Amino acid sequence: KGLVMAKPVIYVCMALVLLVGCAGFQETQRLVLLDEIALTYEQALLSGNYRAASRFTKKEGGGQQSPDFDHLKNIQVSSYELIDKFFLPDDLKAQLTVEIRYFHGSHLIEKSLVDEQRWAYDEKEKCWYLVSGLPDFR
Repeated sequence: KGLVMAKPVIYVCMALVLLVGCAGFQETQRLVLLDEIALTYEQALLSGNYRAASRFTKKEGGGQQSPDFDHLKNIQVSSYELIDKFFLPDDLKAQLTVEIRYFHGSHLIEKSLVDEQRWAYDEKEKCWYLVSGLPDFR
């Protein structure tokens, strides 16, 4: 009789373990996806493909950002180094700190900037977007 009473408790415990495991798996998937998207974004910047890089951006309220592509066509990124990355407790927002070195097409002087990237996860689209916009190359 004790075993019969224990079965529902065992089933509830198993269901809870599965739910917690699935939630953990989804969080892990989100974090891995951010790494993949951030790497693709980095490659777009390094190759000078700013239109592709801008596809990863979205305004915080929604909608696409519109960078100055005429200015960007004269920028050549020479290095991109991740300095720091952290996630907010809900794992739906992240901040990446990146050092970017670049040349302006008409100058022979390498400049650098620290880009504080704010990324947000869109649960509906299952994708990360850069809400802080493209780097401010001056």
